[in-house]
Amino acid sequence: MKTVFKIFGGIVLVAVIGFAMIACKEDDNNNGNPNTKTVSVGAQVGTLVAGTAGTITYPVTTANIANGTYPVAVTLPTGVTIGNSGLVTISANAGTLTLEGGTNTTAMTLNTLTLTLDGSTSGTFNITILGKTVSVGAQVGTLYDGTAGTVTYPVTTVNIADGSNPQAIPPFLHNCFHKNPYLQNVYNV
Repeated sequence: MKTVFKIFGGIVLVAVIGFAMIACKEDDNNNGNPNTKTVSVGAQVGTLVAGTAGTITYPVTTANIANGTYPVAVTLPTGVTIGNSGLVTISANAGTLTLEGGTNTTAMTLNTLTLTLDGSTSGTFNITILGKTVSVGAQVGTLYDGTAGTVTYPVTTVNIADGSNPQAIPPFLHNCFHKNPYLQNVYNV
């Protein structure tokens, strides 16, 4: 009977050790190290327009990175720089990445940006820079030969600031505008 208890005790001991090993398996998200630093970047907040200076932000979430201000590196397209002097402040595992677009940006959507902060690199995130468009509609009104008159053309713009834009005047019309005081006043050229 003593042998049976020894065998049974050995089986129980092996079972307890086996269950303990299963219960204490490694964390797959950080390779068994609960102190692995991680950083992730959320969706773009705000709008950048090609050829126009502007600012956008991204929420940053971290794990195991101490509160503080960190220099960061970001893979960026031409004309875009890191705002806040290239720094991101982390507090309670959160921060904000600021990107600034210059006048030499071009319209695009790029989904290969990454952020490196305190030695940890994020997964990829997107930047969208909108383009400018101008649409000219059909002529409204009729001009008759030998008679003074007026016609208009409806113009629709997207991502162009309100106000006059003398650069939008085609080069072949610049002489007409500069020789006519009325047009100079109306179009501010």
